[in-house]
Amino acid sequence: MFTVKLSFNEDLMTYTLIIPSISIGNVGQLATDLLINSIAAQKVGYIDTAYLFPMVGTEAFADGKDPAKGKLTTGCEIFVSTPHKLIIVQQRSPIINGKARFFQAELRQWIKEKRFKLVVLMSSSFAHKRDRKSVV
Repeated sequence: MFTVKLSFNEDLMTYTLIIPSISIGNVGQLATDLLINSIAAQKVGYIDTAYLFPMVGTEAFADGKDPAKGKLTTGCEIFVSTPHKLIIVQQRSPIINGKARFFQAELRQWIKEKRFKLVVLMSSSFAHKRDRKSVV
């Protein structure tokens, strides 16, 4: 099962898709949260799938002062910034062991169907595993 629920109906062919990779130090996810918060992207949907651990928690941007910033969040949400032409997927829940291939196939199919202008994967790696060429 892989269902994308969106309340945003614009054609996405002119949008860039940004997705974090669940990786070392959660750098991709943290960078994605920073981007969402910095450009005031709006939550417009979520991905409901049996391939991610079920999860619910307090919104990442809750500060206790603004009631709108204290809502619940789920394991995989979708945000939009129309001025920047960005669709941002924020995956907070890890993929269930043995289900990565299925999740990737379904996500890839959705990306192909929407025909995004560009897809950016936010990731990270161990410093000792890179060489000079990858830094410069």
